[in-house]
Amino acid sequence: MRLPFPTKVPLWGAILFAIVLCLFEVLQGTSTFFTLGVFAYIIVSVLAFNAAGGLSTPSGGYIFFQVVLTALFGFVMKAVLWEAADSRLRVPETTIMANLGFSLVMLIAVYVKRPLTKKPAILSGLLTPASTRQATIGCVIIAIAIDAYSAIAGLGDGTLASALNRANVFLPIAILIGTFDTVRRSGGRKNVSLIAVFAGVYSFVIVGLLRYSKEAMLASLVAWLIAVAASGGRLSLRQIAFILVAGAGIVYFLVPYAQGGRVDRGTPGNQLDKAMTNLSRIDEFRAQTALDAADAERQPNEPLFYDEKVGFLERFQMISWDDALIETAVNGSTLGYTPLLTYMYNIVPHFLWPDKPVTIWGNFYAHRIGMLADDDIYTGVSFSPVAEVFLMDGWNSLFFVCPFIYIVVFAVIDSVGGDVRYNPWGLFFTMISAHNANEGMLAAPFTMATFLTPLLIGLAYFTVYVLPLIGSLLLPRSRAAIMQGRTQPRFIRETPS
Repeated sequence: MRLPFPTKVPLWGAILFAIVLCLFEVLQGTSTFFTLGVFAYIIVSVLAFNAAGGLSTPSGGYIFFQVVLTALFGFVMKAVLWEAADSRLRVPETTIMANLGFSLVMLIAVYVKRPLTKKPAILSGLLTPASTRQATIGCVIIAIAIDAYSAIAGLGDGTLASALNRANVFLPIAILIGTFDTVRRSGGRKNVSLIAVFAGVYSFVIVGLLRYSKEAMLASLVAWLIAVAASGGRLSLRQIAFILVAGAGIVYFLVPYAQGGRVDRGTPGNQLDKAMTNLSRIDEFRAQTALDAADAERQPNEPLFYDEKVGFLERFQMISWDDALIETAVNGSTLGYTPLLTYMYNIVPHFLWPDKPVTIWGNFYAHRIGMLADDDIYTGVSFSPVAEVFLMDGWNSLFFVCPFIYIVVFAVIDSVGGDVRYNPWGLFFTMISAHNANEGMLAAPFTMATFLTPLLIGLAYFTVYVLPLIGSLLLPRSRAAIMQGRTQPRFIRETPS
């Protein structure tokens, strides 16, 4: 089965889908105003997605995941469960209009950034067939070396180990370029690279299990699927079954494990021993998760979206959280532009500014909606950029400040990543968007444009021109072949359009 990788959604199909969904909402008791808002939201979002080039561009990937995982998936689930779409929202009219306005902002940003976008992209054609396999091995070697150094030196603020650990995105890059190269070399017949498999297993065990990261448990699988879809690969029935079983197992067993075991991250002791002990307590953690969910339903400030218990699916929407935060701006006061200022000065590296203030805005917003204890200043809570933009200065910040942010961000990531069907570098932004576009607030686009973009450019050139030499130590090739790959960087070149 070929994975869908749409570059355009037919407008007639989007209109038909929106009509059917809104008809369900009307029958389920959703207010007329909110239903019309949902209809307009879907159409404007599809126009923005199509104008960006769909999933073929990093900006299109951001729009896709922002729309689907912020509100659209939630609306569909509400219809399936036969619940009014606005049943649990506190200020539903303002919330749906804010989401509609945000999609309109992205649509405007896509059109305005076009003349600002470099064609072909900066990294287009950089990767070569002669060096890809060695580069993939080199990425894995560097990632393991950074992990080993971090374990020995510690991760104190402002240290070299901390900086390297933050810049350590070599494993997902190894999976992306390794899988992309495998599919291209085989003409779509194969999609599994042993090097990429090793990178995925290593990330799953070391970062996922030993460091209790739910994101790391799924990130490798997501990176592989994105690379397969972008390169035109196919999935076998066996692979589809594996994905379904693995996904269900992670959600049922390992999400409670990560949630319950993360309290042991900073405690003394061997990480492997602690992980083995916590793996034996999965039933206990799952029971505790169920109790926490039941307690959350009894808490008036918990922004749940569904009337029915849906478990982990509650995490695939942000609109209820956004609604709770938007209510504080509607019935209370706006916050101002301090978050933007902090995101700007956060561009300065910590080693240049050792005393740089650390602000966890998600924690601050969670206190604002009243769901954290007063002394809890560490728990991170996610919101989408829609709520944060609206909280700053209402409609003014949404329509007169937000467009400039996304014009710059979309122009930057598209100028660097280009068309992901022709080279894998832009897939890195797509993978980041899959997790952060809907719940990374404005910190995500700022980080993508100011930190991840220069990091990716540096790593791309390092990967192509240096890592093949490191990888060749384990996968020998003649010096002539390596140099030939370096001096003729033509993997598949994107053409100007």
